[in-house]
Amino acid sequence: MKRKTLLFLTISLLILFVGACATAPEDDVTVPEVDDAAQAEAAELRAIITEYNLDEYEPAETESGDAQFSAGTANLVDNPEAAGENFRAAIQHFQTVIDRGFPALLSDREAAAETAREEALDARADVAAENLFAQAQTTLQEANTQRSDGSWEASFASFNQALTQFASARDTAVERREAARAALDRATQRLEESEARARELEDEVDTE
Repeated sequence: MKRKTLLFLTISLLILFVGACATAPEDDVTVPEVDDAAQAEAAELRAIITEYNLDEYEPAETESGDAQFSAGTANLVDNPEAAGENFRAAIQHFQTVIDRGFPALLSDREAAAETAREEALDARADVAAENLFAQAQTTLQEANTQRSDGSWEASFASFNQALTQFASARDTAVERREAARAALDRATQRLEESEARARELEDEVDTE
């Protein structure tokens, strides 16, 4: 009887031991988490590149970033750890595009604003539309300050606004000059008509 009891206890312990060994690894398994922050940051940087067409200035870096982002998306389910590495690599490429592309873009917008400024000066807008021209000058200065401060998106908007303001000043100056010329022409015509009428009256008096 004692032997049977001892055998039963031994078998029971063996079963418990085997069961513990079989289930232990499941408790120790660590599932890699997806780097959501890296994925979100990469997507945000790519959106900026798209909004401002910065890929035109750095096509190779943009292409490399897109490849890494696509790889990260493909690895999300099966290999989250690799996906995180892909997204972080994409961030580096996209940031390079922004760091190099924005200064080039702002130089282009500054050149466009300066061209509009020269056209406004040619139209004598600094005199004929003094207030509008002064506003445009102020906006242009703000754009350059924002660029120096690294506020690239704000600088982009200001350069575009300055361009629009210079164009408006130019158009206003042209309209005012044309209106003044038309008024002068009308006045000249009325004067000529008055002089002609006066000569007619003189002729009538002389005839009598």
